[in-house]
Amino acid sequence: MISAIVFLLVLGILVSFHELGHLIVAKMCGMKIDAYSIGFGPKLLKVKMGETEYSLSLIQLGGYIKPAGPNFKEDVQSEDPDKNRYFVCKPVWKRALVIIAGPAFNFLLGFILLTGMIYSTGTVSETTMVIGEVMKNSPAVKAGIQKGDLIVAIDKEKITDWFTLISLIQEKKDQEIMLTLKRNESVLNISVKPESTKEGLVIGIAPTVQRKKVKGLAILTEGYKKFAIVTRLQIKGMVQIFTGKISSKNIGGPIAIFKITDDATKEGFLALLGLMIILNIALGLFNLLPIPALDGGQLPLLILETIIGRPLSKKVQSSIQIVGLSIIMLILILATFNDVSRLIHP
Repeated sequence: MISAIVFLLVLGILVSFHELGHLIVAKMCGMKIDAYSIGFGPKLLKVKMGETEYSLSLIQLGGYIKPAGPNFKEDVQSEDPDKNRYFVCKPVWKRALVIIAGPAFNFLLGFILLTGMIYSTGTVSETTMVIGEVMKNSPAVKAGIQKGDLIVAIDKEKITDWFTLISLIQEKKDQEIMLTLKRNESVLNISVKPESTKEGLVIGIAPTVQRKKVKGLAILTEGYKKFAIVTRLQIKGMVQIFTGKISSKNIGGPIAIFKITDDATKEGFLALLGLMIILNIALGLFNLLPIPALDGGQLPLLILETIIGRPLSKKVQSSIQIVGLSIIMLILILATFNDVSRLIHP
């Protein structure tokens, strides 16, 4: 029961902040917004403040804001007194700001939570390239890799951070990799073949993690560094999934998010906070994908509108939205299939 409440709370915070970004910037740009909803379907709670109705809806799988007026500029009546406040009638740059604001607010919340975590602990973890643990019966053990070895390079490519190592390993399905290690005063080249697990490709090693005290402005700079690393890794992971370097079986849906939220809840507040940071960045990046039904899919249409000097026709825009929604549905079906498969074959 507690896990379900925490899951809904986490999802609600992510979605509400995303939609809040759209709402705030829309109102700053002088747009009239009829509704702001967390969730879809029947309304559980609603309150009207000013000209906007705020509601909590039954199906907690997203949210939306509803700008006033028609969905297409060609449907706007010339005598409509509110037409200059409609989203579709605003300049392209204002509409672009409103669209970008949703993902931007997720990034902002992720950064705030990350710096807040660093501030609350007064320390930041630093992952070194020294191997802190070698798992039993792992490919690393069989290859002769030992605790205390310093990783210098992978396939002769010099690496300086553990996240890059993990990312490069994910690209080596059914391939051996060569690790260059420093052990005492010796330099060793050891070949090892990653094995496939539900977490991805692994060789069975963990890093040595050190804690460094930080205070003042260093909290912000360290927060930015960690934020940049997580963002870069998630972008790379998305690219690898779309290019086939990482199996689409790694895509997860609501069930997977519930499971990792449950695990994080059991581990404690900081683990849950860390999960919220990752999910916020992931939600922001996902919404920037150039799929018509997402925020990122609207931006190319605005660019095209700027080039040709007018919006695309209602028929063309509707067709593009249908294609976009179909893609989103396929991704959701795939994610749900993967979730169910993991439950059947853990």
